[in-house]
Amino acid sequence: MTYMNKSIKKYHDIQVNVIVTFENSPQEFFDICPTILNPKYCWTKNEYNLTVEETFNGYYNPEKSVISEICELLRDLNSNIEDVIKLSLCYRIPDYVDTNTYEDKVKSGYDFIMRTNSKYCFQPDQRDEFEDDLMKTFGLGRKVKSFIELYGEYPILNNSFIDCNSTLYSN
Repeated sequence: MTYMNKSIKKYHDIQVNVIVTFENSPQEFFDICPTILNPKYCWTKNEYNLTVEETFNGYYNPEKSVISEICELLRDLNSNIEDVIKLSLCYRIPDYVDTNTYEDKVKSGYDFIMRTNSKYCFQPDQRDEFEDDLMKTFGLGRKVKSFIELYGEYPILNNSFIDCNSTLYSN
């Protein structure tokens, strides 16, 4: 497709580094290369025969499309997706997409990467509406304990506080 002498690709091939943190198993690390609908089309409804695995609140969602492929791979690896506490993703966007500034990311549709810094927590007391939708759609984190059940109300580890993102903050 061409618009104002500029080529617009309907589909983008991206690279994603994935870290999966489980409640009862070691972390898993892998890379995937999904093909997603150009994020500029995120307000698209059923023009592309979208599935529930690709939509959020009725619209195409590139985040959910990528996570759908991650879930498919985890199932192929016989990983227990109901035991997933956190997904951490790092994207490599195609070179032909201009994402140098925040405004560029918004224009290109890749601002979804910044919504949660591509970290998704599935403990019931850490989830937002999007993670709750992922849990209902894919079963991610369906059986994990809450953050408070695992760590207590004010967790301290070696004189440092921990948060959902497992970042240590010294006292």
